[in-house]
Amino acid sequence: MSLIDAVALKNSKILVSNSKNELILYDLKKWKKDAPCQDRFFTSLDNNQASAIAIGNKYYYTALNFDKTIAYYEFLGGEGGIYFREVKRFARNLYKSDLSSLYVPES
Repeated sequence: MSLIDAVALKNSKILVSNSKNELILYDLKKWKKDAPCQDRFFTSLDNNQASAIAIGNKYYYTALNFDKTIAYYEFLGGEGGIYFREVKRFARNLYKSDLSSLYVPES
């Protein structure tokens, strides 16, 4: 069993970071009453935990605890068993202590 570190919700998408260093995406459009869909899309964050996450229009953002930086991911939809692709990771030690929230403006 893993603990939830951060949660973000936007439209029908729920993005969760857990204590197993995973980033998990659920789509509520596929859920039905009394029978939640077990479709979940995830990626490993290696040895990082995400202290804060955010859902943008195109990307999924994470504040990584170990590297003390922000990375963002693109959802690929499971092509070849890969759900997310890291688009960019900013310079290591971007901030000194864990972030508790991220804000991504609408564009």
